Amino acid sequence: MYETPLGDRVSVRLSLRVLLPLFFDAVSYGCGLVRVQFHWFMLATASESYRRSAASRTSARPPGARRLGSRRGSSWRPSRAWSRSGSRAGRHAIAARRPPVDRPCRRPDTVSLMAAPQRYSVVVAKDYLKFSAAHFIAYPGFREPLHGHNYQISVRVEAELGPEGYVLDFGLVKRVAHELCRELDERVLLPLESDCLTAVRTEGAVEVITTGGERFCFPESDVRLLPIAHSSAEELAAYLLGRLRDALRAEAGGRAFVSLEVGVAEAPGQVAYCREAF
Repeated sequence: MYETPLGDRVSVRLSLRVLLPLFFDAVSYGCGLVRVQFHWFMLATASESYRRSAASRTSARPPGARRLGSRRGSSWRPSRAWSRSGSRAGRHAIAARRPPVDRPCRRPDTVSLMAAPQRYSVVVAKDYLKFSAAHFIAYPGFREPLHGHNYQISVRVEAELGPEGYVLDFGLVKRVAHELCRELDERVLLPLESDCLTAVRTEGAVEVITTGGERFCFPESDVRLLPIAHSSAEELAAYLLGRLRDALRAEAGGRAFVSLEVGVAEAPGQVAYCREAF
């Protein structure tokens, strides 16, 4: 006989859960082997489950481990002695379970802006730096028809910073470039070093003869004979660069240039550049 705290007396037979796992309690109760009210049966089953769970946690705890708390669900922490005496694999497993530690990132050393050598340059690309000229490209086996372009030029000068605080006077660059544009404006540009064109000066005129026997005759005042092989935008840029270099060196007061670049545009978005480093 079993007497409950409320004074009820019930008879309880031996349950199979003494010898069998806990999930057989339900079978025992359903078959009538346990004659007790249902709520007392559930209370006894829960108590037995908690006892078995506590026993399994105690047996799985390594020697020397310390509990962090006595409440259900609390974890344990291995002692220092057990950590030192444990195996290497065990220590690695414990380290792997530790949460990552947020360490402050070391800020890189600030690099001074004045550490690297600085270079300076000026660029001039004014709307009035332009000229209109006629030309044709000719090389062995090919000659294009006589035509013209509205050329636009730009100048870039790189040099050391002077004691006055600038690379070169913008006004000087604009004046020299504008004078060169005026020399070529409304002229026929003919190359003197071509391998398939021959320019012959006659009285008041310039006659051009091609290898194919074609002849062109222009008034001498309308022609500019240039020391280049082809009147392309690339070679025109090289010609203008040489003229600019000599003029700027003569008027810049001994300024040491690092590089000089000239761009010649035949049309918007169609530019040829020539650059010279000193």
